[in-house]
Amino acid sequence: MNCIAMPIIFEREFDGTQPNETLRGVPTGTFGVESWTGIHGTEVVELCEVPLEWLRPKELPNVSVVETYAEWWRAGYEPPPIHVTQTDKGTLRISNGHHRFEAAKLTGKTTIRAWVSWLMWAETGMPTGLTLEALQEVDE
Repeated sequence: MNCIAMPIIFEREFDGTQPNETLRGVPTGTFGVESWTGIHGTEVVELCEVPLEWLRPKELPNVSVVETYAEWWRAGYEPPPIHVTQTDKGTLRISNGHHRFEAAKLTGKTTIRAWVSWLMWAETGMPTGLTLEALQEVDE
């Protein structure tokens, strides 16, 4: 199982003013591991190639920012992956990356790289983010 620390992921993402492709070589299937442990364990996210049609945005984007990202894609750069959360109904909600999502649509892409926070059900019967401990149990 490939893992990368979440602080490194955020460190390598950019401020939105210039392309930063340091995450480009990270393969899908890599897990980002949080630096803290919560009540259910250490949350993880998985880098996935997600079909745009599966995503549900919740914010209206700024058109000029969308066009900036679209220009980067057209020039051959790849913006960092977006961040997505699975809901208890199974849908995928964009938590960070609405502009990149819209730019991907604008440039004719059908998928986008995303750090996905998958849902799991805790012992209490309540939904929570997937944890490293749950993944390790599956791997055994």
